[in-house]
Amino acid sequence: MKFGIAYDLRNPRRWMVPFNKLYQECVNQAAAVEELGFDSVWVCEHHYSEDDGWIPAGLTLAAAIAARTQRVKIGTYIIPLPFHDPVRVAEQVTVLDYLSNGRIRLGVAVGYRVQEFRTHGIDRKERGARLEEGIDIIRKCWTEEKFSYDGRFNKLKDLTFYPRPIQVPHPPIYIGAQTAAAIRRAARLGCHLLPFGGPGTYKLYTDALRENGRDPSQYEFATMYLYSPIVCRDPEAVWKTYRQQIMYRLDWYDRWYNEAADLPKNQLQLLADASERERREREAIMTPEECIAFMTKFLANMPCTEVVMWAGYAGVPLSVSFEWIELFAKEVMPHFGNTVGGYAVDTSAPRKPSMMLKS
Repeated sequence: MKFGIAYDLRNPRRWMVPFNKLYQECVNQAAAVEELGFDSVWVCEHHYSEDDGWIPAGLTLAAAIAARTQRVKIGTYIIPLPFHDPVRVAEQVTVLDYLSNGRIRLGVAVGYRVQEFRTHGIDRKERGARLEEGIDIIRKCWTEEKFSYDGRFNKLKDLTFYPRPIQVPHPPIYIGAQTAAAIRRAARLGCHLLPFGGPGTYKLYTDALRENGRDPSQYEFATMYLYSPIVCRDPEAVWKTYRQQIMYRLDWYDRWYNEAADLPKNQLQLLADASERERREREAIMTPEECIAFMTKFLANMPCTEVVMWAGYAGVPLSVSFEWIELFAKEVMPHFGNTVGGYAVDTSAPRKPSMMLKS
């Protein structure tokens, strides 16, 4: 089992710290996460968040993390591709592939926040088509000597892309997905999956891969469904101290999801009607022993290739959430085949390109 840590660097005004301090602390912490034996570090991206300033340029932060690390894979979880020029994304990821010596992963999705589409003047009904066209162009950039493209949203003539990425045939492409349609799209396009949904998503994805003539064993299923289990000695004390911060994140997601109305109505209603106790359970605040039991049961129902967790919560200092990460690494990860860096995890060099999963 592989484990990853994801950063969004939300910085709500009521708990705000200087952004330069927050970003530098994130880069420093990513290096420490590598030493703890985690397999990957992921960066998120959102735009125009009026209160807390999500990471607006994930690939820029990924470059800083690449410069401070040697072994961990570095991915975007995710880039909302409809807002980006796909050729520029291909160029930026290529440079990152060189800077990281073949450790970059490109995670993209259609996006869902209504405000982002409104600001860009993009019809949300076009987002699936824009994503597919963008992925097609990025792959062509990485695999074809020269090409032209006459698409619905992109017109290109005699494009020569050079240099090519280190990874062969190209850096792995992941699609972030929560709905059945998005999961099937990932399988149809031959992309790895970053699912936000529950246990049923694994079967849906693997079945769809087979239906499209693909071998599921060749694809990654890196889930963030667990969000960020807070592993601590005293769950009650943590809840009492950081209840407002935990509820803040949940409230924002519930509001965004309801505004977007992409999820089934019954699921949206469950989010809206969840009690404080149910929300606390959803965030999984537990001791190491409780976390081991919880994850054993979870993985039995959802046999993913990687578990990705948030680095912490908006408004909780990264130094505090790192204590939870460290405890997870030392007392939970060894039960799932991972040990703290320096004992059994090879940190000497990244994998060779030939060992990379193809997408």
